[in-house]
Order: sequence, then C-alpha cells, then structure tokens
Amino acid sequence: MKFNQYTWNLYKQSSDGQKAIKEFEEPSNNDTMMDLVFKYNPRMKLWFNDDKSRLSISNISESLWCYNICEFPDEERPNTLEEAKEKYEDVLFRGLTDNDEVLIPVNDYEMMLNSITWTSFLLYYFAPEFFFPNIFIPQIRN
Repeated sequence: MKFNQYTWNLYKQSSDGQKAIKEFEEPSNNDTMMDLVFKYNPRMKLWFNDDKSRLSISNISESLWCYNICEFPDEERPNTLEEAKEKYEDVLFRGLTDNDEVLIPVNDYEMMLNSITWTSFLLYYFAPEFFFPNIFIPQIRN
C-alpha cells in the first residue's frame, strides 16, 4: 500500500488535520495512545474499553516497544523508506517474547495484524518521518 502524498498534504493543511496532528504530537489532558484511538475511532472503544482489555493492550504495547521496536536505546532510526520497511517487517515477523513468555509466536501474522493499531503508534513514536498511526481496523467480509 502506498499512501497518497497529495491527499496527506491536503489533510495537513486543513484545520481538522492540523488539530488532529497537534493532538498526536502534544496530547492534552494527559491523553494516552488509547484515548486518542478511542476518540478518532469510537468503534474500537466498544471492543476494548474494559479494564482487562486496556491492561492487555498496555502490556503488549510496552513489550513491543521494549523488545521489538526500541530494544537497543542507541539503535539508529531509519534513514530511508527501505530501512523503515525493514524495521516494520522485523517488528511484525519477530513475534513477541517477554521474560521467556511467548506473547505472540513467531509467524503469528493474524495476531500481529490484530495489534497493528498499537504497533503503528509505537513505530510512529520511533520514527515519525516514516510511520503514522493507523487507527482504523479493516472490516473483512466473507
């Protein structure tokens, strides 16, 4: 998938786009990543707004950040689109293990795609020039 640069530039110039982008860059009222996702995609709030779901999302996000995205604090951020693509694939294909507990097995692509909202936020914080938060879950119809 290639993001349309023209559409993105129009969005960045619109007042709604500037407001939303500012909220992600400088969250107000101590909004968390989850608060922003629920604000811009209220449908997700219906699925994940109980304490158990929030804790699970928080734990997986923390583990993804620590073990898959920013494992080494001095790791260089991507400098090219190709390096960003490699980082993305590495995060998705590695699975997730925390203290010898397998949270997401290697090659469990369904689970990794189910966590794409949270992964996209973390990658956005890691390298915002290459990633953007994807807060929309596609509906797959048979």
